Amino acid sequence: MGKNTNNVMAYNLNLSSQWPVNPAFCFVFLCLASLPVSAQVEGESTESSLTEPSSNNPQEGPLDTIPYEHRVVNEKSNNSVTFYNDIQSYSAGLQEVTRRTNLVLGYRILVISDRSDAVVSQVMDEFYRSYRNLPTYKVFNSPYTELKAGDFSTYLEASYWTYQMKSDFRGAYVVQEVVNRRKK
Repeated sequence: MGKNTNNVMAYNLNLSSQWPVNPAFCFVFLCLASLPVSAQVEGESTESSLTEPSSNNPQEGPLDTIPYEHRVVNEKSNNSVTFYNDIQSYSAGLQEVTRRTNLVLGYRILVISDRSDAVVSQVMDEFYRSYRNLPTYKVFNSPYTELKAGDFSTYLEASYWTYQMKSDFRGAYVVQEVVNRRKK
């Protein structure tokens, strides 16, 4: 029996309606399954410390770090989900997407949310006259049209601007969402 030295491991969990799967069980299974398994090869001892990297992969870190991220991939079968573990390609891809798209998690001010597009457009004109230095976004989130303002990196900064505009727009409040990164 040889050792598995692949960086990618796959787990297939059957989710049939006859045997419902508890989400806590899936979490425990994935945590246990992501730990390295030592295989006993004939005539070879595999005793190693839990804080030392394994000898078959010198780039592998200690076990007190999280070894994998999980991605869910839909397979052709309707009753199974396959998890693929590959932290290197996943984190590198996520960093590349973030760098290219120039988007970060931040805060915006929700000025108004209404079913009528005309009402939101009227408030947008009034808002733009008062606060020209804040970028404004008119978003259709069915069935509502929303007017959002700002690209804030901290909640404190968004709260400051919300406090400033409370006299004009009483219903304004801070929401967390993906915002544009500021240019330096």
